Amino acid sequence: MLKKKWMILVAGMMLLGTGCGAKKEMMEQSEAAQKQEAAPAGENRRAGEAAKETDEPEQTGTSQEDLVYPQKDVSFIIPFSAGGGTDSLMRMVGSEMEKVTGQAFIINNIPGNGGAVGMTELTKAAPDGYTIAGSSVYDVLGSSFLGGDTVVYTEKDFKFICGVNVEAEVFIANPSTGFETIEDMITFAKEHPGELTVSTSGVTHNLLLGILEDRLGVKVANIAYSGGGDNFNALMGGHVDVALIGKKFASQVEGTDFKVLCAMAPEELSSLPGVPAFCKIYPEVVLPPSCRVIVAPGDTPDEVVKKLEAIVKEATDTEAFRQKMAEAGELYQFTEGSQVEAALEETAKVLKEAIEKNPAVFGLE
Repeated sequence: MLKKKWMILVAGMMLLGTGCGAKKEMMEQSEAAQKQEAAPAGENRRAGEAAKETDEPEQTGTSQEDLVYPQKDVSFIIPFSAGGGTDSLMRMVGSEMEKVTGQAFIINNIPGNGGAVGMTELTKAAPDGYTIAGSSVYDVLGSSFLGGDTVVYTEKDFKFICGVNVEAEVFIANPSTGFETIEDMITFAKEHPGELTVSTSGVTHNLLLGILEDRLGVKVANIAYSGGGDNFNALMGGHVDVALIGKKFASQVEGTDFKVLCAMAPEELSSLPGVPAFCKIYPEVVLPPSCRVIVAPGDTPDEVVKKLEAIVKEATDTEAFRQKMAEAGELYQFTEGSQVEAALEETAKVLKEAIEKNPAVFGLE
């Protein structure tokens, strides 16, 4: 579990205006026009997959579509415990990918240190497309920046295959608090510094709490868990006052006395009708956009990355899958890997500059 210093990763995020949460569909790329890059000489990443380098001109008709992948089961690392938002969503995605490819995508939950343990395992895997992971942009970026000596990777050690949703977290209050609105919660937190207990599960939640602390002057007690399932159980068991948790859990408290106070989003989400958007109530707070992503080791060949991207798009860009996601409280959006990486690169640049200017804000002094 990452140290409490996650809570104060704020300054850089205030400056963000772009990311993978854009509210529109991405145009489907023409797969037929994409050329398969020749593999380095002598390299045999997988029999029958990598083309041998020759002195002859590239043959016409060779493309990412011609790559025979996958030919065996794929290990799908989830760096959080079972039952959380990332775990649930990636299980749905993996199931659809199995239908497209005829191969199994085997979920391997490796929680710990805010997702850093599982992502470290990904860096050790062979870059052949047979080990991938599901995480979020800010979980990867946050852990690589502030994880200290226990985190051996940076965002440059991965290739981001694609994004698959529009992400937003929600605050859900235990009925014992008496909170009816997000304003009730913020007022209490201001009047009783450090007394409000808030359960979280992952770096993204800590970033959001840090933003609230910085912009609104609140101080809460962050009770961190290794996954959304544990987070939710803590709330339902009365161990915390409020949970900051994935929006899919909002549907699980319908018909109960637990209150969904708001969605941490700039606009009200169609998947959460009647739940106010935090930024409409507190417009002075700028929230970083977020999405969950599929990630591969950094040296994975481009042709394998493009093949994976195409498989995910084919598997998920259907009305049936959109409906399945909606029923699970998720909002589907496919974001190409190049767009995810461009947004992440810009975000990383802003954060690094902010950390250099004021390392104390980030707990680095």
